[in-house]
Amino acid sequence: MKNIALIIIISLLLLTFQTTFLWRMTFYFFDSLGWTTFSQIKIEFPLIIVIFMGFYKPIPIGIPVALLLGYFMDLHSFPSYGIHPLLYTLILVITRVISNNIDLPSKIIALGFVFAATLLEYALIIVVFTLSIPGNGFTLPLLKLIVPQALLNTLFAAPVFFILARITFGRHVPVHSHSETL
Repeated sequence: MKNIALIIIISLLLLTFQTTFLWRMTFYFFDSLGWTTFSQIKIEFPLIIVIFMGFYKPIPIGIPVALLLGYFMDLHSFPSYGIHPLLYTLILVITRVISNNIDLPSKIIALGFVFAATLLEYALIIVVFTLSIPGNGFTLPLLKLIVPQALLNTLFAAPVFFILARITFGRHVPVHSHSETL
């Protein structure tokens, strides 16, 4: 339980870092290169942490973490409350089902799933915005960012997984966690 509390604290610190300093840093970096389209990309640390929880922790531990991180993600970045807790919980359950049914090393699957989950998350956000605010003009710029966003999340997932695994498991990091089932 102590490890989960530490993961939540680290998650909230990373979320704050993501929505303040890191967002501005990526904005100015891409803007200085003349790539204004990519200046809105941000690393989504809560999504990466939820996927980690889905691969290595049981559902009863993962769902409260997913709901909490989704709530704080909505507070920081979303005009419509409730979408991130729902998406993160859905992604956590899908991740857990995949980790229990596929026998490839979960490190490979986890990085691929970060990419796929980012695509899924943004596709669902586009659907929600299109249905809730027709003609908002929000979906076209977001469509241009989905793949670069997924690539950036995948790139940063490996070090985040490594750090979380060290916190959670110490020196021994399991290759696959079938011992904790749904």
